[in-house]
Amino acid sequence: MNWRVQQVEAFGDSEVGVNTQVSELLRGEQLVPPPPPEVFATAEVEALRPMLASADRRWERMDTDFVQALLHVFKVMKEVHGYDMALLEGCRSPERQAVLLARGPGVTGAAPGQSYHQHGLAADCAFLRDGRLVISERDPWAMRGYELYG
Repeated sequence: MNWRVQQVEAFGDSEVGVNTQVSELLRGEQLVPPPPPEVFATAEVEALRPMLASADRRWERMDTDFVQALLHVFKVMKEVHGYDMALLEGCRSPERQAVLLARGPGVTGAAPGQSYHQHGLAADCAFLRDGRLVISERDPWAMRGYELYG
């Protein structure tokens, strides 16, 4: 048999245009980032994560597909495992990356231009418990959360 693919003129989309509402519905559920908690400037957090208070937590600066994937993880962590999560840092400037690199390998090993943070494709996250940010892996509850998150 000799088959030919032929488009029927009545179904061409060149004259119809795109319905933006239908396009958005076809993309699926779009999760909305939570507002940042006001827990980043405490002495406890500063001791564990120096310079965290000045980190960029603006979701809109990160890649939109990455944000949706991360928000889905946040949703699963909350609904399935009972862990509230917080974005510690999203995008980073090359200047901030250089400062963090200078602080030593315990902070980052990536030089400016080498971190996914600079492309909006990385996020440092932690857990919230009783209105407090829990970063320490010495806390058994947080360690279990990191295992689930990973």
